[in-house]
Amino acid sequence: MTAPVPAPAPEPEPAPAQPTDVAPAAEGIREAVSERSEAVGGVVDTLDSWALSLGDMRVSVWDGLLVVMVIVGVITAAWFFSKLAHAGLRRITRLDPSQRVLAEKLLTLAVWALAILVGIDLLGIDLTALLPEATGVDAYLLGLVRGLAEVDRRNRYVVFVNREDRGRLPGLPQSFELVTASTRHRPVRLGFQQLALPLLGVARRLDVIHSPSFILPLADSRAKHVLTIHDMTSFSHPALHEPLRRSRLYRTAVAASIRRAARVCVPSRVVGEEIRRLVPEADPARLRVIPYGISEEFRPEAALERAAAAGRLDVPSGYLLYVGTIQPRKNLELLLECYRRLAVTGAVEEQLVLAGRLGWDYDRVVALAGAPGLRGRVHLLGY
Repeated sequence: MTAPVPAPAPEPEPAPAQPTDVAPAAEGIREAVSERSEAVGGVVDTLDSWALSLGDMRVSVWDGLLVVMVIVGVITAAWFFSKLAHAGLRRITRLDPSQRVLAEKLLTLAVWALAILVGIDLLGIDLTALLPEATGVDAYLLGLVRGLAEVDRRNRYVVFVNREDRGRLPGLPQSFELVTASTRHRPVRLGFQQLALPLLGVARRLDVIHSPSFILPLADSRAKHVLTIHDMTSFSHPALHEPLRRSRLYRTAVAASIRRAARVCVPSRVVGEEIRRLVPEADPARLRVIPYGISEEFRPEAALERAAAAGRLDVPSGYLLYVGTIQPRKNLELLLECYRRLAVTGAVEEQLVLAGRLGWDYDRVVALAGAPGLRGRVHLLGY
């Protein structure tokens, strides 16, 4: 058995991807209008229901109307302040005509540049939860930033990382700034998350802070907070977690984060339903199901490459694969028992491959893998 290291662990099966609104801010405005006036909210809901889906993009009449209103508003405001600045310059008698013309042009450029920047948001992403050996959540964290770097050409991002992880996101565009803000030591990370991050949000005038791993800063700041909850098993199955994750303090912090976040992202409807059941005071209108993406690494390989990899790992060409940390929460004892029954009856010919690091309380799984009926048919690869 090779020396194991962490591996991504499968989470509940995500819901089918829904079309993405072309103007995400339109949904928040629609909700705010509906809360203030049912009549106006009904009209807005009707406009939003008239929509056209183009691939993964959903464009509604309300989206289009809002975009037009924003553009008209920005242009009108820029024109008004430009005229106001020109009028102010004319009152300055010390400028000769050529100086006044030059000053007016510079002021016009400044006003329009400011109007354009008004439409650019500054978003912070806290990646200090990254572990030295990537787990499934770590793959999500890194993939999130890389994906945003590919698709978002408008907004600017400040990505907070630990000193040890600065080299894990090479090649980001100029709109992404990596800030070394902490180290991997848990007390230091906790201090950054709860004390330094809110202050940095204010100092850097962040519009949004995304905490993509269960807990967000509990102190108030000017930024809106987005939280990602990957599962609720520390609430529903605490005995299957390490002591920290099943502690009352940790679960209280997660529940408080869910209640406080402006938006809570979950990978599946199941996780959203668990939040509503286990944290009933959470606002369901703030929940958003956003399934995990699929990395380009997950693609069919050529037959020769598959054979070479199987030979290198000493596994048969046909096998059943599990990828994840070897720990109680993954219910591998049940998997091994089911596989044993199928193998004994000859219902399955493929061998079973378990790929992932040894987490905690894994002795029972290792022993079962070498028990009669499974010995020689179960392969523990590590990572």
